[in-house]
Amino acid sequence: MNCACCKKEITGNYILVVQDVYHANCFKCAVCTLVLQDVYYFKNSEILCQEHYSIKYSSKCAGCGQYIYQEYYIDNSEKWHLPCWKFSKKYDLSLNLDINYEIFNYLLENLENFESKTSQQISRILVSFSNLDLQKTCYNVLIFLNFIETLLYSLFLMEIEAQKLTVETEFTQSTADMTFKIIEFIHVLSLKDLKSVEIHKISELVQSIKLVLVIGLKDAKRLQQGGSTDLFLQFIECLQGEVAFSREGEDSLDLDWHTKCRYCLKELSGECFGIASRKWHSSCLKCSTCHKNNEVCFINANNIYCGKHVKEEAVRLRHVSPLEQYNYLLLFALKRFCDLVNSNYPRKY
Repeated sequence: MNCACCKKEITGNYILVVQDVYHANCFKCAVCTLVLQDVYYFKNSEILCQEHYSIKYSSKCAGCGQYIYQEYYIDNSEKWHLPCWKFSKKYDLSLNLDINYEIFNYLLENLENFESKTSQQISRILVSFSNLDLQKTCYNVLIFLNFIETLLYSLFLMEIEAQKLTVETEFTQSTADMTFKIIEFIHVLSLKDLKSVEIHKISELVQSIKLVLVIGLKDAKRLQQGGSTDLFLQFIECLQGEVAFSREGEDSLDLDWHTKCRYCLKELSGECFGIASRKWHSSCLKCSTCHKNNEVCFINANNIYCGKHVKEEAVRLRHVSPLEQYNYLLLFALKRFCDLVNSNYPRKY
């Protein structure tokens, strides 16, 4: 028998395609003459590599823009890789990123896992609460807040990248709404009455977490398209880790002072400056000597000084981002809850 390509006799191993046989070295793409080994396509009497089969015959995914080689999903006459379609519809996000469609399946699993474990942890909180096991409830709340802290810290890392690119992010308001819904939930638990836990409020809380994820994904996509390499992938993978903000000052939480500005005594619900448990609004930072407002300030013996009048051994006040303060407010809410139910403040294990 002779090779269908070179017409020479075949005496050893060969490749059979329909009724034709080929030497292994003669089995090539009809367009680029690449020798084919594991993957090939045969159509209209042509043998093609994956790339040139795609160019001639394949459709592109409406989501990721890459060629579809195997199964696909049709939505409004558009063809999609199934992972791309699920990702786009569930998170209301058009993809169009230079990411292999198979990776979207991995990303989708990570996001669904994060949503699932936060929802399950809320259920554990309610079960332990209904069983009047308040110590276990405190611990379950802490685990839930650990998940939320991971989300906030992932957004915090994204915010750092956004500042480098001078791009505004859009997740600040949604994270604030989520934070105060969680604080309200913890406050309701402190009433020690299961009837006070409204199901629709729990649903709103779960949806607020989902909204933060969606807006965070859109910001990550926008930043990646603006030049921040792999940020979209990094944001989602970060959700599966154990990243956390600094625990500075957690052991000295003070119910009268910790969430309030040391100058005006109003609540610190966003960006501020401070060290440990002592914090100020930026507008309240006034030098004890010249009384001018300056965000670059130092503290010594409870007095604030600007850079011009700073004293020896003074410590510079640290900028606290809104996301970091939201996380602190959540830990404070847990501390208050533990105090109100006479339970020990739990620690990470």
